[in-house]
Amino acid sequence: MKKILCLLFAVVLTISAVVFAGCSKEETKSSKASSSKAKSSAASQVETITPEPMSSEMQAVADKLAIKEYRCTGMEYEFIIFVVTNKSVKDCGLSVIVNFYDKDKNIVDCQQEDINAVGAGETACVAVYANEKFDSYTYDFVASELTNYEAITKDLKLTVKEKDPKIEYSVTNNGDKTACFTEVCTLFFKGNEIYDFDKSYVGDDNSEIAPGATETKEVFNSNGTDRYEYYMNSYAEVK
Repeated sequence: MKKILCLLFAVVLTISAVVFAGCSKEETKSSKASSSKAKSSAASQVETITPEPMSSEMQAVADKLAIKEYRCTGMEYEFIIFVVTNKSVKDCGLSVIVNFYDKDKNIVDCQQEDINAVGAGETACVAVYANEKFDSYTYDFVASELTNYEAITKDLKLTVKEKDPKIEYSVTNNGDKTACFTEVCTLFFKGNEIYDFDKSYVGDDNSEIAPGATETKEVFNSNGTDRYEYYMNSYAEVK
């Protein structure tokens, strides 16, 4: 009798482990810079992210965002690239939340990416990758007050040199604050379509550019492209 009870208990434990493993299969990126809440979609079991309401001031900033979007499907992963310009007069942080859908309009993935700081009048680029194949997508941009970061891209000078088959990006910090995780996003085009994409960080071994310093990064120029565009963005930490 004891053997039978032990066997039944082991079976129950095994079934429970399988059920909980299935519930945690889908993962959603979270952001320290955003107060978004994650919730599970009962229909698809994909965790979706619901942004917190913005203040009236931040809503006014979000309303002045100019956004270009590109879809890249020819690589290993499918993703959406957003080129966003802050046309307001206020520096801000940005988060973009993307819901991805299949052809039947069922949500198959939800991802969030953040830009820690975007200065007034400045342009930044962000790529949002999907873990599943998708047919369509929707997105929301959320603007937030800067508390932990400061927008300093305006203090950086970017110099670009073509060294076939590479592109050399040199960034000089002309400000008085250390630039953190300075990124240069390169969009490679065939006609008006995205052909390839690169995001590279320019900095020292600590991913920083000290005041007065210049750091350099080389990226490969994608073969078979007609042209490329590049966008730089950086921030300083508020001490």
